[in-house]
Amino acid sequence: MQRPRRRFPVRWAGSGVLVVEVPGPFDDEAAAELCSLLARMATTGQHSFVVDFRAAEQCLADGAHRFVEGSRAITADGGVLAFVAGPAGRAALRAAGADSLSVDVHDAVAAAVEASWGQARDADSASGPTPAQDSI
Repeated sequence: MQRPRRRFPVRWAGSGVLVVEVPGPFDDEAAAELCSLLARMATTGQHSFVVDFRAAEQCLADGAHRFVEGSRAITADGGVLAFVAGPAGRAALRAAGADSLSVDVHDAVAAAVEASWGQARDADSASGPTPAQDSI
């Protein structure tokens, strides 16, 4: 039996920054789904993302590794990423190599959005729609 696809709640914040929340356990499969989602969004012209891991029940090592590898492709293509995580999520992301990315890990969404917005503005990123919340 195939596990149902996860839903990642999203909302616009700042000028063109998409905040994606990660609920539930964050394992290899969840990381693959999230990376696929971000890659698809990048093909539509969305280049600035904040990934909020605070709602994740666990950030498992295999998920963190897959996500860091997927993040490399996004940042290599000009994408701007920032992460929000508590102490356990931060440790898992750092152990997986997040420090080797040009990605900051923040304690709060507001700080991550501000950092992402500044980087996106500097890269002349397009603005997103009016702030709203949805799930993709």
